[in-house]
Amino acid sequence: MGAFHDHDHEHEHVHLHAGHAAADCLGPAGDLERRRKERRGLAIALSITATIFLIELVGGLVSHSLALQADAGHLFADVVGLSISLAGIAIASRPVDARRTFGWYRLEILSALANGVLLGVAAVMILREAWERAFHPEPIHVTVMISLATVGLVANFASIIPLAKLRNSINVRGAFAHALGDAVNAIGVIVAGVVIHFTGWFWVDAAVSVLISATIVWSAWSLVREAVGVLLEQSPIGIELAAVRETIATIPGVKDVHDMHIWTITSGMFAFSCHVSVASGLLDAERDALLTAAKTLLHDRYGIDHSTIQIEGEAWSEIGLVH
Repeated sequence: MGAFHDHDHEHEHVHLHAGHAAADCLGPAGDLERRRKERRGLAIALSITATIFLIELVGGLVSHSLALQADAGHLFADVVGLSISLAGIAIASRPVDARRTFGWYRLEILSALANGVLLGVAAVMILREAWERAFHPEPIHVTVMISLATVGLVANFASIIPLAKLRNSINVRGAFAHALGDAVNAIGVIVAGVVIHFTGWFWVDAAVSVLISATIVWSAWSLVREAVGVLLEQSPIGIELAAVRETIATIPGVKDVHDMHIWTITSGMFAFSCHVSVASGLLDAERDALLTAAKTLLHDRYGIDHSTIQIEGEAWSEIGLVH
């Protein structure tokens, strides 16, 4: 049987869609503008990545370079991941309804999780092929290998530029990490091609493929860890529960802060709830001022956009009911 609360319940929702570090704009209109910029950046990156994937796939098959094929495999995972990210952001932008009071924002997190899993699968496939190539190396057309890897490197930097300024979103951070990883992989392929050209060590191609797989695994793990953390409603990285409690406790009139919860709804959108015990006899205007001060501190210091604070008198808090 649940307990009911017969005390004052200050329940004010403030939607200030801002990132933890800084915000370009506030409110629903600002959030839509941010999503529009994210979609545009991801669309540009998707177009470039898809083109380079096709070029490197054909070039890898023609040149017999596993490293180039591995990079193409990573690019394919990026193409699928970017497509999922774009779809996730588009769906997440749909308005709230009676059943989905937080809207569709969590789909962005689910798309990032799917992206991370996909990258892990790609890494396993590359490692398997590298293992076989290590014992049975194949002749490689080094000129094709180096030329296409160079083209891929230039294209990767072209896709990094539109994403660099939009990294408040987990999906955009994932796309940025992938593009950066692709650039590193392309450099690795170029170095492998140069080494093979001067030494004839074809096993270097397989070795570089293993290194590329390592970068893929790192990207996959980072995305999965962050996405799972959001789904498990862990406290956002960089926000300490104890520090938030101490901040609210400094407000005049606050006697105790308890039953605190901080979680992430989607990238850059944090939510918070707590119970605050206040001195008995406070006037309504004083309680409202306390509530406003608490919400302002939460937003300005911690980037918490959505807060629900329940005000309790000292006498009620001593009853000891389970919250």
